[in-house]
Amino acid sequence: MNLEMQYMQVNEAISSLDLGRIWHGFKPLKFALYNDEKCFFDGHYIAKTDVFCANTSIVYEGEHIAIWMVQEDLDISVLTSKIVHEMFHGYQSIMGWNCWPNELEALYNYKYETENLSLKLRENELLLALSDRFDEFALRELLELRKLRSIKYPYEFSYESKVEEIEGTANYVEWQVLRQLDEIRANALIEQMRAVMTKPEYLFPIRISSYFTGALMIDALRGAGIYRFEVADRPTILAFIKDIEPSNGLFPEKEAVLGSVANAVEAFHQATDSIIRSTLERDLVVLKGPLELTGVNVYNARCLRGFITSTYFVMYRKGKVDKMLQGNFVIKMQDERPSQPCIGGSDKSVFVKRPRRSKKKEGDYTHEHYVYRIFGYNTCLPWLFVLENGQKRDSAARQLAAGTASHCHRHAFPSVDASLFHELP
Repeated sequence: MNLEMQYMQVNEAISSLDLGRIWHGFKPLKFALYNDEKCFFDGHYIAKTDVFCANTSIVYEGEHIAIWMVQEDLDISVLTSKIVHEMFHGYQSIMGWNCWPNELEALYNYKYETENLSLKLRENELLLALSDRFDEFALRELLELRKLRSIKYPYEFSYESKVEEIEGTANYVEWQVLRQLDEIRANALIEQMRAVMTKPEYLFPIRISSYFTGALMIDALRGAGIYRFEVADRPTILAFIKDIEPSNGLFPEKEAVLGSVANAVEAFHQATDSIIRSTLERDLVVLKGPLELTGVNVYNARCLRGFITSTYFVMYRKGKVDKMLQGNFVIKMQDERPSQPCIGGSDKSVFVKRPRRSKKKEGDYTHEHYVYRIFGYNTCLPWLFVLENGQKRDSAARQLAAGTASHCHRHAFPSVDASLFHELP
């Protein structure tokens, strides 16, 4: 199917939606469909430039628009729901939502604690139960568990809440669009949630799980008649647990859950270590620095010992030129500690800004760094980028991250910068 035909069908589907019934004040934005060669925007073909990458929301010619890369034939109702999801990220930016998570910092600082994740699994059981039938006691237990985790694991809870606020709300909108267009597919989405949300392995990386939990939390709070769309302070969950007494942390079969979660945490770290070690063992350099990292795909990114993995793409700056490479990557940071806050984003591929240290003296950040070719990670060729910290700058990475190209949905486009590039064999 050509882009123009798909665009017209999606545009017709969007015109049939009552978005105000889904989210008060939300109205459709312009959108573009594109592939490797062409781009169809606002009713006609336009030149495809580098700003069209990932599935996300960007600022194009002064206005927020949604973009989607057409790589497979999706049902029009599903494609429409996903494009509206991206539109909603544009809406978040327009409305000035101030709860974007610091994605790069979280890669370094989020701790996969067994008890915290076990409590979260119990929350997920309650969310699924509440999606079937509202129950005041189940909602109370859910909020008490969240209050407990906010006290015992404040950093982890804060990060999850911010991702839920950005991605969960957009996922909720996507779900409700499907309910208006195709109830059968909307129910299938619920079944997809049900199939994974109570499995420990679904919690890794943690960012992914927040898409569903954020959507179901809105559904539960709406079921109680207490959710408000127009609030200024976000994440909204903080207001709902403010006056709640924390749970005692006990729930049925907790010991068994703790054991399964502990095994899942260990398996996750071992898999990450295997990716990194197999990359280093091949030692095929294709790029060396100094480099400035400007974006990675944080949807399913991993971090261990100062290495960051990124699927589908990486973005970087060489001198004053922003560049992007497509593929899967392992990135070695010069500094294993996160520096200043980066720009968070949304969805399945997210751009992250990596700031640079302030330059204390000449040559402070002119160290040698390397990029290695790696194999066998997912479906694309992976790479290892050895990078350094860089000075914070406003650039396309911010646009791509802050509710624009911050989520490539099922694709990813990370970032990196370098001084020397070796052609791949």
